[in-house]
Amino acid sequence: MRDQLHEPLTLIDIAQTEHFSPFHFHRVFREITTVTPARFLAALRMAEARRLLVHSQLTVAEVSTEVGYRSTGTFTTQFTRLVGIPPERFRRVARALPDRPVASLLLAARSVLRPQQWARVLVRPENCDPQTLLFVHCRPVRGDRTQHHNWTSGTGQVLLPIDTLPFPGEYQAQVIAIAPSATPTEALVNHAAGSYLVGTARFRSPLHGPSNRQVTVPLRQPLSIDPPPLSVAPVRLLADLANRFAPAKITPNTAHAHF
Repeated sequence: MRDQLHEPLTLIDIAQTEHFSPFHFHRVFREITTVTPARFLAALRMAEARRLLVHSQLTVAEVSTEVGYRSTGTFTTQFTRLVGIPPERFRRVARALPDRPVASLLLAARSVLRPQQWARVLVRPENCDPQTLLFVHCRPVRGDRTQHHNWTSGTGQVLLPIDTLPFPGEYQAQVIAIAPSATPTEALVNHAAGSYLVGTARFRSPLHGPSNRQVTVPLRQPLSIDPPPLSVAPVRLLADLANRFAPAKITPNTAHAHF
C-alpha cells in the first residue's frame, strides 16, 4: 500500500498481491490492524498528504493526485473528515509549528499544561519520562472514530476532564507520546522514527464525579501495521503554544530602547 498511494487501489488489487480472496483478506487485515483495508489505506494517503502540504509547494489538487485521488473534491472531503480541517487550513497551521525540540517549548508553556482539577480518570503511560508530552484521545468503544475535539494534553501523565468522558461505559484511550528531543514537525507530520511512541488501553468511565481510577498504558514504537495518527488537534495545540510563547522579536524601534 505504502508504495502505491498514487494508484487507485481496490480491495481486489490489494488482496491479489497476497493471494487471498477479498473476503478473507478483509477479515485477516482487520484482525491484525483493527481497521479495515479501506480505512488503513485512507489513513496512509492522508498522512502522506499532510507531509506534502507542509513540505512542498504543490497545490491541493496536485497533492490529491499524488495520493491517489481522481477528484479534488473527494480528497478534500475525506481529508477534512479524517484530519479535522480542510487541506489548505492544515497547511497554514502545520507550517506554524516551531522548529525546536518539544522540551524547550514545554519549558516556556508549562503553566498552560497544568492537570485538570475536576477529572474522572488518570492516564499514566508505563516508563514515561515526566517531561514527555502526551496527547490522549478517548472515544467510546462503539463510538465514532473520527472525533477530533476530545484530545487532552499533559506531561508525564494526563487527567481526563469530565467533558471528554460524557457517558459512563467502556472507552478506548489512544496515547501519542512525543520525545522531548523531537520537534513537533518530526513527530506529528513526518512521523520520524524515534520521535514518538504510541499506546492504547481500554477502561470503564465511572458514573459520577471525579475518580481515583488509573489507566496504565504501555507505550511502544509505532509499527507498520499501525494507522498513522491524523487528527489536527495535537498539531494545532503545539502551533498555538509556539505562537503564544515565541521569543519576543526585536524591532528597529525597540532595539536601542533604554529602561
